Amino acid sequence: MTFCILDSDCAVYDRHTEIPGIVRGSYICEGCRNRIRSDLNALRYDFIDLSQQFVPADSRQDANIFRPKPESSPPLDMLALGLRDDIVALLTAAEDAVRSYVGDRPRQAATRDGYAVDAAIRYLEERCEHLAAVPAVRAADELLRGTDIPARLRQLHRRVRRCVGLLEPVIALPGPCPRCGVAALRRRDDGSDRVWCQQCHTAMTREQYHAACRMVFAAPVTDETQVRST
Repeated sequence: MTFCILDSDCAVYDRHTEIPGIVRGSYICEGCRNRIRSDLNALRYDFIDLSQQFVPADSRQDANIFRPKPESSPPLDMLALGLRDDIVALLTAAEDAVRSYVGDRPRQAATRDGYAVDAAIRYLEERCEHLAAVPAVRAADELLRGTDIPARLRQLHRRVRRCVGLLEPVIALPGPCPRCGVAALRRRDDGSDRVWCQQCHTAMTREQYHAACRMVFAAPVTDETQVRST
């Protein structure tokens, strides 16, 4: 029996037993393949959403293209432009790495970034297990291991959602996690009842969080605690 090489980043990783998903004839489990395909497809629409940030509401197809003067203010959303470039760099670099790893022909350079993104996603969707197994991928002057790519896809998707206003703000809560003891508790700023730990991914309701806080404040003060506080 073999396990998913993504280890703790596995989509079905059991954090209580610390065991990732089981694989059969592959490097990653079925849950990770499905999640990678979903993340790749999400980046396709993210690229489209970011591209819409550059089109004025009253634009026309016959609008003149001009080059702004150096002293003028940037006409584009530079954050959106940078994120779009990050999508292109990550996906094309991943495609190149997988092609080299499996011995396929080199990627043909696309005339437009949108075509390159679509071609890379179509290629990688069918080769998810190889994507996680490549030794290294260099994208935007950053060297990543193949096992880092699935997590980077999700991180990039979240950054895009935050940029276009589709991701609710997250609030950091005071106090340690009752399971791992790390001060990494978060909740969304939308009135939701869910609280989670970014370190160990334990989830709880807001009432359970308040109960845990009351237990911390109600804990008896020992001589050792007094010494540390002085």
